[in-house]
Amino acid sequence: MASRQGTDINELKRQASAIRAKLVKLRAELDSQPLVEEYDNGGGQTGTHANPWVVEYQRLVKTYRGLVRDITEYEKSAGINPKSSASPLILMRGKYEGERKAE
Repeated sequence: MASRQGTDINELKRQASAIRAKLVKLRAELDSQPLVEEYDNGGGQTGTHANPWVVEYQRLVKTYRGLVRDITEYEKSAGINPKSSASPLILMRGKYEGERKAE
């Protein structure tokens, strides 16, 4: 994963919030789909492979976790208690929860 040093904390929060919203929507979509799909390539080969949406979900989770880690490291270096109301993660969660309630 590329280093995010020097990246503005607000940009990290924006990215994490957007990815979290995508994860919620994608998870709802995945709940109605199989995790594994069967295929037949027409040449006599058949088999199964991971649903492409599952692969995308896993990729987004990995990216989201990296962003949360970076935000947490920022908080530690800035002396912010991750459980305080000033924490970027708490502020991001509150913003996200407010958007979710409005839907």
